[in-house]
Amino acid sequence: MVSRLLLGLVCSAPACDAGPPAVGAAGAAASPLMALEPGTSAGYSGIVRAGLQAGGYSYLNVELAAGERRWAVSMGPMPDVGSAVRVQVLGTRTEFYSPRLGRTFATLDFAQIDAV
Repeated sequence: MVSRLLLGLVCSAPACDAGPPAVGAAGAAASPLMALEPGTSAGYSGIVRAGLQAGGYSYLNVELAAGERRWAVSMGPMPDVGSAVRVQVLGTRTEFYSPRLGRTFATLDFAQIDAV
């Protein structure tokens, strides 16, 4: 089983996909992962319907059994389209902009993703 860690657990702010760190009012550098909201679910399983690669990050569009689709991001290689995955959500961002992809995700789950 292939397991990939949440990019926030191993990513330093300058290397994250959201660009260089911002300096807040307190003067501390803010990681884009600081704005993670608690995950909207503990996790889910589904089929990879699309994927985008940006640097070492894999953005997956996962179709759940009920037909709902969700975007999740993790570090590491991208599973093949059509493969089954288990997504363990560690946090969620809304209106997340990826400069590398040049697109905004309405909702993006930061997760550990395992092939099943």
